[in-house]
Amino acid sequence: GGFGSTVAALCWLTNLGLIEEGRMIEIDAIYVSLFGFAFILWLILWQRGGSPWLTFVVPWIFLGVGMLAKGPAHIMFFYVLICDVLWRNHRLGDLAQPAHVVGVLCTAGIFAAWLIPFLHKLHESPMQVWAQETAIAVYGEKASSTNWWLNFPHGFAYFLPWLLLLPFIRFHKIPDPVQRETVRGLALGSILLFVVVLLIPGTLPRYTLPLIAPFCWIIGVACANNAFEWRLRFKDFTLLVPSRLIAVCIAIGIAAAMVIFPLRSVTYLKRHERMKPVAAKINAVVAPDQRLYAVNLPFLPYLFYVCAPVTYLEKLDELPSDARYFLVPPSYQQKITKTARLAHARPVVWTPTYPPTFRGGESILFVISEF
Repeated sequence: GGFGSTVAALCWLTNLGLIEEGRMIEIDAIYVSLFGFAFILWLILWQRGGSPWLTFVVPWIFLGVGMLAKGPAHIMFFYVLICDVLWRNHRLGDLAQPAHVVGVLCTAGIFAAWLIPFLHKLHESPMQVWAQETAIAVYGEKASSTNWWLNFPHGFAYFLPWLLLLPFIRFHKIPDPVQRETVRGLALGSILLFVVVLLIPGTLPRYTLPLIAPFCWIIGVACANNAFEWRLRFKDFTLLVPSRLIAVCIAIGIAAAMVIFPLRSVTYLKRHERMKPVAAKINAVVAPDQRLYAVNLPFLPYLFYVCAPVTYLEKLDELPSDARYFLVPPSYQQKITKTARLAHARPVVWTPTYPPTFRGGESILFVISEF
């Protein structure tokens, strides 16, 4: 209904997870939105009994675009959730539709359009790269494993302030059997994914952000059907909680998120910048009209703030003859001294170890040289 849809939309726009990722300009906000669009679209089309060619093809197009944003991880979330929904409604056979095969091919085709050209340009073995990334995700890295025990508190925080409603939702109060079993399937799948993902040592709480989509659907359906019981029972003890108190807490949480995050960005975070000071050191040496070459470096966010155009190279030998400034990891120092044409290269800027939590906290040495 209109009321439930409005509440679900507000829940999507005002949860702390997406607000935080949007403030950080993280790619998660984009790919989670693409996932959410695909997932909600599938739920709507499936519940309305639409054509299988719409239900099992159109959402898969957005899944494919989401794969371009951040790989195929969200596909696992999608299938676990829809399989739970179909299982609760005794309709797992819907996945055997020919349209589903076409949808999967659309998703794979969109991803392959990027993947195949990328593999042709990749100097390393793709299996080696994927093995390294998988090992980091499964076994963890120094920084993420150290804070692993905080995964669950941080994960729950992403769903605030609407998370306050969950203890009071009663699925049996939803009169429509399809809606009732759908939200039960979504709840089961979401809990399973939330626990499993956060138990992996190398994961971060933001990896659970795709679950915001089913969470918003559950909240919307519960509000549309008034499926709440404002009491908490602990064996023989019953705690009555005024519904207005929860509503006020949610309103305060939304207002705080909308006000505190922007104020924090222009006050505290402005005084504790980590990226811009590093970029400022580089900008002080490299003129905006000069080209800066980054040789075999991982993703470094502060390069976004460098004024000079940045060209990424895989090997030191790829440096053009007219190059004047380049950045390399610390391990390249000895190699530079042994390279004849770089004999006059000299280190100008040494960056601090930044970011300390990236891929185990390698100390990246910036070498900006003139020769």
